[in-house]
Amino acid sequence: MAKKKSPSLTDFARNRVNQSAVSINLIALIFLIAVLFIAFATEGFGNSTARVFSIFLTLAAIFGVIVATGLILKKTRNNAIEKGNMTVPWSISDPESQKHKLNWEVREIAALMDIPEDQYSDLLLAYIVAEDLSLRQIQQEARQPLIRHAKIGETEFDAILLTENLITCVDVTFLVKPDLSDEKIDLISAKMQDAKKVADRQFPNSNLKLLYVVVTQLDALGEAELRSKLTKDKFAKIPVNYFEIAFYGFEELQQIYTV
Repeated sequence: MAKKKSPSLTDFARNRVNQSAVSINLIALIFLIAVLFIAFATEGFGNSTARVFSIFLTLAAIFGVIVATGLILKKTRNNAIEKGNMTVPWSISDPESQKHKLNWEVREIAALMDIPEDQYSDLLLAYIVAEDLSLRQIQQEARQPLIRHAKIGETEFDAILLTENLITCVDVTFLVKPDLSDEKIDLISAKMQDAKKVADRQFPNSNLKLLYVVVTQLDALGEAELRSKLTKDKFAKIPVNYFEIAFYGFEELQQIYTV
């Protein structure tokens, strides 16, 4: 079911910035009035030092009003852009689609490890845990809420992250050998092409980022070999503004969150 239109995830932070800018403007204005009063009052004392000081405070207050007003105008303009960017609602992947991706991933791993079909359930559980823990870690590092199992248009991702005008698409894969098949790279490339079309059409002025999360169960040599193979050049044809690979060891994730 498509999610109804709602404020974007940055609304809360945006509102706090707007309120802060208004507060600064109000304080600066009150300060300006007080300083002007002092400036006129000091005329009667004939104290040149006091007059110079009050003029300095007056100029400082005027500068504060100008800066605060500029902040408000800038945030208002950015809010208008962001509101236009995020008016089309994202949606959650349905259970059948999630199950299809999960089973496909598990069958591929089982084939690589020569695991018989009657042991799929253990591998399935391990994959679910690996995906969950890696997304927890991504959220910890991003310090932002993740939308899990979401779609941009009709393109499904394990998670998406919306910050300002950046749409981050998170895709997780679990590797048991130090290699990533060309089929998987072609698949993620096709997904990002579809997502970019939607972003360009429905989220103008936005940037698209792919965060490719690789969870491994390899020894140190195997992981080093994998890292040497998964360079950004291997993903050069993927049409995104930003690209990042995150490597996590399955055992390490379990130690952080479960042990």
